[in-house]
Formats: sequence, C-alpha cells, structure tokens
Amino acid sequence: MDIIDQVVTGRWACTHTLERNPDLKPHVMHVHTHLELLYFLGGKAEWRVEGNTYPLVPRDILIMRAAEAHTLVLDPNVPYERICIHFEAESLSGSLNQHLLLPFINRPLGQFNRYSADQLPEEYIRSCFDRLFSRKECSKKRFVSFMIPILQEIYDIWKDNNQSGLPEAKVSVPIEMISYVNQNLFNISSLKQLEDHFFMHQSQINRIFRNYTNSSVWQYIQTKRLFSAREQIRNGDLPSIAAAECGYQDYSTFYRAYKKQFGQSPQADYITTMKKRIQKE
Repeated sequence: MDIIDQVVTGRWACTHTLERNPDLKPHVMHVHTHLELLYFLGGKAEWRVEGNTYPLVPRDILIMRAAEAHTLVLDPNVPYERICIHFEAESLSGSLNQHLLLPFINRPLGQFNRYSADQLPEEYIRSCFDRLFSRKECSKKRFVSFMIPILQEIYDIWKDNNQSGLPEAKVSVPIEMISYVNQNLFNISSLKQLEDHFFMHQSQINRIFRNYTNSSVWQYIQTKRLFSAREQIRNGDLPSIAAAECGYQDYSTFYRAYKKQFGQSPQADYITTMKKRIQKE
C-alpha cells in the first residue's frame, strides 16, 4: 500500500492511500475506538458494516463510529484508492460543532453508513481535502477547520433524511443474527443460544456469519465485549467490574484478551483515566 499524503495532529489523522494490487481475501473484521470517515476515490470495493453491505462508487463517503464492526472486500484487479480520517469524538463534543457527531452516533449499528456521491458537493469536498494536504505541518485548529465543512455536509444530508423519514433497512438473516448478538452481547454463553433462536445448526450459523463479517461469531462477540469493557474503564469503572458486566466470568481470561487486543493491561487504562480526571480537577 502506497501512502500518497498524510496529515496527523493530536487525535486526528487523515491519510490518502493507494493499493495498486489489492488482496483477493477479505480484510479481517475489525473495530476502532475512534470515529472513521472514508472518502472513496477509486477501485471496486464493498464494505460490510455490522452485516449490511455497501458497494462504493468514486466520491462516496462511508462513516463508522467506535466499536462498529466492519470489513472490506476488494476486486484484486482494480487499484483501490481512498482518503481515510480517524478522529476522536472528544475533538468535537462539548463544542459548538458537537452536532456534527449525530450522523455517526444517532443511528442503528450498520445502518445509514454511506453518503453517496450524488448527494455530496464533489468539488467542494475534494477542495477541503486538497487544502488540508497542502501543508505537511498542520495544527489541530487548521485540521479541524478543513474537516468541519465536510462533516457539515454529511450532517445536512443526515438531518434532511431524518426529517423526511429514512427508508427501512432491508432485513436479512445475517443482519438478524448480528442484531441478535448485539442485543444479547453480554449474555451469550454458547452458540447453542443462537442455534435455538434461529433453528439452525451452529456450523451453518458460523458460516453465514463469517461470509458477511469475515469473523466467527465468537471472535465478533469477544472483540465487541473488549471494546465495551474498555469504554467502561475509560468512564471510570474498575476493570473487574467492567469485565463482569461485559460477560467475562474469569478475570484472568479477560486480562489476557484485553492486553492482546489493546497492547496494555486494563489496570494501565484505568490508571491513565484516573490521572486525566485528577489533572482536570
């Protein structure tokens, strides 16, 4: 993958990449702790977000919020080009621009992630990115000043759609499975629960799930549980309490999984959170 341009400042990062020979295999299902905005420039790409499939055309924008599971399927014969922005919700929350977070957070998981090219002012959006990349040295204020217009365009479309009434999302078996798992995320103890609910054998459930998420059911559950526990810890809950509330009966299992996922222990995250609170006080 070639990095054409990149701007990083604080908790914001904007990267323009080109994948000349995309991998035939689907990308691994993953989630982030941050918000993500993807501006699709070229290729033949299909994003799968929480069971919903979004084929993209150039100039489409795709948005994802924290802990929203997604995976990418590419045509290996067509170069894949995109601009991707990662940022923290805290960058806008509490400011005059916090309403711009609503399209990311005020919707069901995996629904209404795509903003099509024909809805967006193409030249205006691209000019914001061009201006952002025009300087390698970039302050947070400058970064945000070019991103807010893009987020505002997304918000305007989101607001219009909400006022006019969004069409119901098409419900399929994979979406029903993912919805069921998310609704019972901390209570599922075995695939037998899904087997009884959907009247399917576990192997069939896993096959359907993997086809749409590139992840097994248990991989999906464990990843989502860990991110939920991390959010609770960063909100001030003790790691042991967060582990228990997020479905972990054995703390040592939680500890190992957490450290493998995030690169540090839950205690380290908790201590960092407490230090930040003391500094604010």
